[in-house]
Amino acid sequence: MNFSLYDHLLSPVISLDKENNLCYFNFICSTVFNTPPRKLNQLKKISELFINCDYDFEKDLKEARSTKSPSVSPELTFENFNGDEVTVICKFIPANDHMIINLLDFSIEKRLHNKYKEQIKELKETHEQIVKADKLTALGQIIAGIGHEIGTPLIIVENRLNLLFQSLQEKDFNESKKNMLRLKKEFDRITKIFSSMKAVLKNQEDHFEVIDLGSLVDDVLKLFKDSNSAKKIKIEKKVSGNHWVMANSIKLQQVLVNMVKNSIDSLETNQIKKPKITIEILEDIDTQTQRIKVIDNGLGVPENIREKIFDMFFTSKAVSDGTGLGLSISKKIIDAFSGEILLNDTDGGCEFEIVLPNVEMGSFTVTNKYLSGESESEDEKLLFVGDNVGQLNKIYDLLVDKSYILIFTNKTEGLEELSSFLLIDSLVKLIACETGDVEAEVVDLSKDSLKKQFETVEKKFVKD
Repeated sequence: MNFSLYDHLLSPVISLDKENNLCYFNFICSTVFNTPPRKLNQLKKISELFINCDYDFEKDLKEARSTKSPSVSPELTFENFNGDEVTVICKFIPANDHMIINLLDFSIEKRLHNKYKEQIKELKETHEQIVKADKLTALGQIIAGIGHEIGTPLIIVENRLNLLFQSLQEKDFNESKKNMLRLKKEFDRITKIFSSMKAVLKNQEDHFEVIDLGSLVDDVLKLFKDSNSAKKIKIEKKVSGNHWVMANSIKLQQVLVNMVKNSIDSLETNQIKKPKITIEILEDIDTQTQRIKVIDNGLGVPENIREKIFDMFFTSKAVSDGTGLGLSISKKIIDAFSGEILLNDTDGGCEFEIVLPNVEMGSFTVTNKYLSGESESEDEKLLFVGDNVGQLNKIYDLLVDKSYILIFTNKTEGLEELSSFLLIDSLVKLIACETGDVEAEVVDLSKDSLKKQFETVEKKFVKD
């Protein structure tokens, strides 16, 4: 057979005789296998060529010869004669008594892909460092604002302790009781200030959970309740019903803290009369999203900088007062939750809006390993229906590492449509209990392994 046609191809080509012995290499093979033609010509079997390659060539060669039609191997990884890793796909082409094997070399693409993954990892680590730095900046601003408020009750506590000691010495128990009550009041005041910061200080940067937006906003507002900077500003929340999303509560708190702090700074700087901030939570049924609006009655964002406010390091504040990171990092955090931040047009004041997917779509996306590239196919979909955030988060923590897609909802209407749309495999209705345990009505658990798994989960709930 005349192989000269393959000599000048830039794609590696080798040939086997009818006994599957190596009998031809074109010139480019020397580059791919990193060895001179003289050494290649000394090889007899294909296994000598593909070093450390766990693949049964004989099976595919036999099949291609018997069917007399081309076939393609899976992606193969082997070592060339220099010890470098090479990735190829082999196309087997029967030609009379010979078998032509054309190699598609993906080594460069794979190395570039691995390098790209490493760069993405480095960028992610850098971004996380910036996020943490901005979080500390925001927290530092709040701590500075409440420092005076903590100092004042401490002075009162010191004075009351002295008065308590004096009244006890004089055996004036009525006065002692009054001093004790005042001490307790000031102690409770300090405790509330620090407890409101507790959630922000927790190191749970990457943990996703079901979040009740109403409760989350309450926690954020507590941070500003005793702050000097917010004392003269009316801050109110407007919400009705339950609004749930799937996100990281610490990072979402950070975004809201940044937004409220920005509004406070703007209202104070511009000396707005009767300053007011409103946090409004509502559901958009058409887009299946939850929306958080932070609205103030300040001067708003000037037209000439509206397109720049989400750019990193851009700030309208003095250099000493702002880093230009708050809104940029906030946008990246919300993007990671498959949401978006909008600056809405208003007749007066400023209105930022955070848009997040409903908990149904959020939980589906977070636990779907196929969408994230961790699995080659979608796992079973389990729909959990309940009205208790804590119970759903228990289930999430226990099952998130299993091979299931978890979908959470607090809605009892429209379950058939939701199940049909998402092709639900099983439905579990949770019943809220005052004890914190979980009772459940399990529907359509057709597989014994899944039923056994859920029984284990139930025992875990009771144990906890």
